[in-house]
Amino acid sequence: MTFLSCRRNSMALLKLYDLESLVIHQIPTPTDQDTSISNVKKNKQNEWKTDTSLSKTRFEDLPNELLLFIFQFLPIIRLQRAFYNLNSRLNTICYSQEFKLDLTSLKPEFDYYCSSTQPFVSQIYSLKLSDEYDRLQLFNRNIDISRFDHLRAITIRKVSTENLDQILSKLHLLTELSYLNIYDALIQSPHITTALFSIRSLKCLILYSCDPIVLNFTDNTICPWTKLEYLESNHFYMTNFLELIKYVGPNVKRMKIHIDYKRREDPASIDEQIINNLLSGDGGRFEIPISLNRLFMSFNYLSLTDYHLVLKLFPNLRHLAFSTSTFDMNFASATIWYEFITNNLLELEKFQFYTQVTGDAAQRCPAPGLVELFNENHDKWIKGPVIMNYNHALKPPTLEVYTYPQPTYNGKYYAELYGNETYISTKRNIMDIDDNAKVLRITLNDNNNEQLTLLNQNKMNYPKVTTIRLHSQMTEMARENDSINSLICTDLTMRFADLSKISGLDITVNQPTNFNFPSRTLVRRLLCIMPKISRLSLPYSYLLDLFKSPLVIHMLKQTVYSVWITFNSDPPLLQHINVVFDAFSTKLRYLYMIVDTAFPVDNFYAVLPSILDGKCTKLSLFSLKLSKLQSTPQTFSTEFKLWLKICLTIMIKNDQKRSSTIEFNIKDSEFTAAF
Repeated sequence: MTFLSCRRNSMALLKLYDLESLVIHQIPTPTDQDTSISNVKKNKQNEWKTDTSLSKTRFEDLPNELLLFIFQFLPIIRLQRAFYNLNSRLNTICYSQEFKLDLTSLKPEFDYYCSSTQPFVSQIYSLKLSDEYDRLQLFNRNIDISRFDHLRAITIRKVSTENLDQILSKLHLLTELSYLNIYDALIQSPHITTALFSIRSLKCLILYSCDPIVLNFTDNTICPWTKLEYLESNHFYMTNFLELIKYVGPNVKRMKIHIDYKRREDPASIDEQIINNLLSGDGGRFEIPISLNRLFMSFNYLSLTDYHLVLKLFPNLRHLAFSTSTFDMNFASATIWYEFITNNLLELEKFQFYTQVTGDAAQRCPAPGLVELFNENHDKWIKGPVIMNYNHALKPPTLEVYTYPQPTYNGKYYAELYGNETYISTKRNIMDIDDNAKVLRITLNDNNNEQLTLLNQNKMNYPKVTTIRLHSQMTEMARENDSINSLICTDLTMRFADLSKISGLDITVNQPTNFNFPSRTLVRRLLCIMPKISRLSLPYSYLLDLFKSPLVIHMLKQTVYSVWITFNSDPPLLQHINVVFDAFSTKLRYLYMIVDTAFPVDNFYAVLPSILDGKCTKLSLFSLKLSKLQSTPQTFSTEFKLWLKICLTIMIKNDQKRSSTIEFNIKDSEFTAAF
């Protein structure tokens, strides 16, 4: 097939110097200095003559191998715009490539692809789609997804139920599709169930739903998957998960599942007959995935007896991990787990867990023997230490028993500096959790003098930390010239081989907000010793306080490109917001605002236009979100959403340059705009 066009003949004029024609001059020796100088003068005099005679190579004279190498680094949309239809040779090289297509990127690229011909659909093996700004309506209107006949992987995020139904209804036509990832969607439609099970080529399925997933198996035409090997999902009720087990097929090898707990939805306990029916094949109609060898399951307040019943469905497990919050101390019993595993999971090679115990069972801190029992006879399964943390400060006090590096919910991702947490590990396998932490939280209290003195006796290093979280629990007013500020900076300098790796600084306080913030002196010193801070998160009132210092403004404007601002009760005055935007105008790319519900949202009537009119020239994403701290869902008022739509419409019409690049979306509790 030949495609010829003269639309970019200028590309043929692109010249590259031929390296073989370049003359390399030797450095003259002292004895030949005069001769060398003379030769240099002659070369300069004749340079304009030799320049025109140099051999030059056109871009199209490059060998196919080099063009193939170059093209693989170009996104498909840019490749199509630059090289497609220049000549038949370049077309042939383009058609020999395989491409990833990401339609979640910049709006101009999305608009170009949807409005142009799509010559390389058969070469696309990976596709990413997003409905965040109603893009899928335009995609479904202009593109037939069934034309991507060699598509092997598709990711769909933030999609409405209607658009998801329309996309899924055609995926069964893609016979090579093996990977499907849907997240930030509502997966409850019966049509979705039928469409998912019609994709017979699936090997990997990932489902992340906004609400608990409801799959409907009343359609008698639904058959189990035959090729599925990996299943990952959040938001399943236990009853729905046990129903799904019948249909995942016999070849599933790995599963990662989160089980929701809702007393009115789930029975008080699992009927053992349901498990027996599954094990017996339910009359021969279904086959449970006995090939499953890796299972991670997270859940809350499921009894240990019920969890053991579920595990009996998978006797060939080699790797088991779970995470739970519970009232039952037996989840942390080495004796009970030893008996169950030796009788039911004979193939088990690796066992990881995280157990958070609250209530009466955790009112007193158990002895370290609870942890040590796991390693007396069970090194066969648990590779590494079992850690116990008893947090007296939480209400109610909480006991945590977990293996490392099993992820946890309550803070084991970060190391604590000057805090009160205690870690207890086994005697034979001492492990420093700080070695792998990526976030270091510095908790500031009124009695930091004593904590600093004690901690200086036992130095720790944090080689992987990239974010510092300054967490204030001070009730006394922070003093600007306090000696503690210097001690903290000295501690950090001693604990980090390279502080330039720190890219994030978060300034937080506990709720309620009756604590005082750290001093501005401390923040200035931190910025001085951490020169590459690019992400900043802090309350609005504290930001204004910091901006009283010209030195702080100068430091922040040098490198910061992402800012999270939390508004509690202080409304943003336009003149103050303009000072902030002026400071970040050259670097800022991402701006997030989190607004407490007590905050007067109407104040943004004056502020938002200054955000959206291009004052921050590199701003690519703005988000305004209502705080989720309250127990009841919060929403923007109808008047605010109506005003915002009118404001954006007028702004786009008045600024033609931005009209082709701006997208916005207004939800009940969140407004986002992308540029």
